[in-house]
Amino acid sequence: MELGLRAIERQQITPLIREKAQSRGGEQSAAYYQQLGQMTGAQAFIAGSIGKGRHGGASNMTVRLIDAKSGDIIRLADFACADWDDAFKVGQRACRGLITGKGE
Repeated sequence: MELGLRAIERQQITPLIREKAQSRGGEQSAAYYQQLGQMTGAQAFIAGSIGKGRHGGASNMTVRLIDAKSGDIIRLADFACADWDDAFKVGQRACRGLITGKGE
């Protein structure tokens, strides 16, 4: 799968965003990403989570590259973060690594 980046208008996915906000159950099912892929025409999605450390700062980040056709996880990366500012920098590197397939 060749991955390019394309911005998606939020209005295109508002119904699914509402559904996700109501579920608040953490990770979404494969069917969720398949439906989102059909609505947007995307080939893949990047999804992740940031864990909170003992003193309120970020401590770890998990980022997944998810195939929109199957809903399967293509790549997964876990990173440690020093604080919230570091989490944003780590997140950018993680996303680049997932898209290119090259870990940093």
